Amino acid sequence: MPYGRPDTAAPPLAPLDGDGAPGVLPKIPGPWGEPPSVDAFEPLSRASERTHLAGGALNAAATAAALAWLVRHRDVARERPLAPAGAVVAGTFVADFVSGTLHWAFDTWFDEGVEPLRRMVYIVREHHMRPARIFQYRLRDEAGLLSWFGLALSAPLYAAAMAPGGRPTPARVACAAAGVTMTSEIVLMLEFHKYGHRLRRGRLARSLQRAGLLLSPEKHLQHHSGDHDTNYCLVTGIADQTLGRMGAFRAMERAVTRVTGAQPRRDDLQWSARYGRPR
Repeated sequence: MPYGRPDTAAPPLAPLDGDGAPGVLPKIPGPWGEPPSVDAFEPLSRASERTHLAGGALNAAATAAALAWLVRHRDVARERPLAPAGAVVAGTFVADFVSGTLHWAFDTWFDEGVEPLRRMVYIVREHHMRPARIFQYRLRDEAGLLSWFGLALSAPLYAAAMAPGGRPTPARVACAAAGVTMTSEIVLMLEFHKYGHRLRRGRLARSLQRAGLLLSPEKHLQHHSGDHDTNYCLVTGIADQTLGRMGAFRAMERAVTRVTGAQPRRDDLQWSARYGRPR
């Protein structure tokens, strides 16, 4: 069993004992209250590394081709600027909701036994215990995995925009612009996430946060209260204020539980009981 991995056969969580230590979960090596860092776990397998590299390379190539196509047909965008502008707004909203959905999925269902998601699950579990450690991780470490999600959404839009035959139209330009926006922001979602933890920000960042164009600590730190079951979105947070408040994440949880019988956040709650601050 990997170091720190919750025992799925463990009994249900119980209140912490009088000393603030978990009473029913097995003891994990190392001082209680300090979750192991990601570096303490087994490195990614060769297969996982190849998956990351392939995702990054394919997404970069597809996005570069879409950008080149947009530059070639920039006259169409100049003639009808509302089409690409609307596509960027729509793409940002979708990317925000996708970032929240991925965050929700990692927080709620996955455990670190799933390859090639293991490293990301470790980061999420550690992050709930020690949020500041997020600044230790670099974009290049996670961009390859996130690229697969960005590519899955953007590839159909690129295909619609750059399909052979026919002339470039505002609709095609909008498809390409939306695809580039979505995949770029999904790949960068963990960098946007860091701004949700930066209490010292430059003037530009503060202006973007006040305008709702960048995740702010005021919005995101609500996620780090209670059971980490609200405010999942990591790009702007607007999808939380709309679809999230309408119950989208709770509805998805009920659907998964109904189909699989799995209980949401069990893995994350076990980590909280082992490594969380004494209550």
